[in-house]
Amino acid sequence: MKKLLLVVAAMLVLILPSACSLNRQTPKSMDNSAMEAEVRKNLLEDGITGLEVKVDNGTVTLDGHADNTKQKDTAGGDAKKVNGVRRVINNIHIM
Repeated sequence: MKKLLLVVAAMLVLILPSACSLNRQTPKSMDNSAMEAEVRKNLLEDGITGLEVKVDNGTVTLDGHADNTKQKDTAGGDAKKVNGVRRVINNIHIM
C-alpha cells in the first residue's frame, strides 16, 4: 500500500505542473509577440511607420508601402536583426 501511495504521489509531482500550465500561452506564441514588438521598435527607430508586421514561428512578414527602395531594404534589415527571426518575407511596395 505504501508503494502504491509513493507511486501515485510521484506521478502527481510529475503531472501536476504540466496540468497547471495548460491555460498559459505557449512559449512559441510569446516569442512571436516579443519578436513582433522588437521589429516594430526597430522600424520606429528608423522612422518607418504604417507597415503591417506579422510573425509566425520565426518568420516575419512585412506588408505595406514605402517611399523608396532604401526604406524597404531598411525595414527588411530591421526585421532580420531581431533575435529568433529565421526568415523575412518583405511584401512592401514602393510608392
